[in-house]
Amino acid sequence: MPGCWCHWPPGFEIANVVSRLAAPDGDAARAPEPYRLGALETAWRSLERHTGTPTELRAALVASPWGDPGGDTPWALVTGMRMAAARRTDTAVPDARRWARARAVLLLARERFVHGRALPEPVRRDAARLLGPRAPDAASYEEFRDCLPSSARWVLAEVGEPGGLWRAEARWWRTVGGGGRSAAAAGGVPGPGWSSARWPCCPWMPGGGAGGAGVGGARRPGAGGVRCPGLRR
Repeated sequence: MPGCWCHWPPGFEIANVVSRLAAPDGDAARAPEPYRLGALETAWRSLERHTGTPTELRAALVASPWGDPGGDTPWALVTGMRMAAARRTDTAVPDARRWARARAVLLLARERFVHGRALPEPVRRDAARLLGPRAPDAASYEEFRDCLPSSARWVLAEVGEPGGLWRAEARWWRTVGGGGRSAAAAGGVPGPGWSSARWPCCPWMPGGGAGGAGVGGARRPGAGGVRCPGLRR
């Protein structure tokens, strides 16, 4: 279950970038129609103009609030955006900070201890900011789990090995969904554009955020569900 933030405003932009990068032969004309972000946009109009090549897209990200993802492969671009989304949520939505840090845990754990990938430096820097300086460089999953701050360690409770991360993912989704319902019942929300239905959701998950109806002001015209085949280095 790849991590993405597709129903909090930055996540719509990640979904658009994923769709462009996964288009056959990199042909933007064959990608799904992008979400029309309107007031939710961070930098999409600039990114859309520079999605001809991954190198151009990286340059556009560097010049935007997303910042440098640390590489110009599709994997580096999207991983950088996902960790940046966690960092931006942590800063902009204090009541969602616990969830943002746990999302960073799951992203980091999967990349390091399931896929065995070294993190691009900006991703490593964001992870250290969110999870402490020891987390990105932990030599083992056990060391990683033990060095996490209590604000983020909860998501790995009773998950003793990387093969069990799917349980941690499920716990995260349940926690975020329950928090959203509680906030709605109390008549408040954690931050701009947030609800349990529209915050972090993955566009290629069943029931995810790629339908045409749109949420929170973003709309993908005429689209049914979009399934991303995944991004490789």
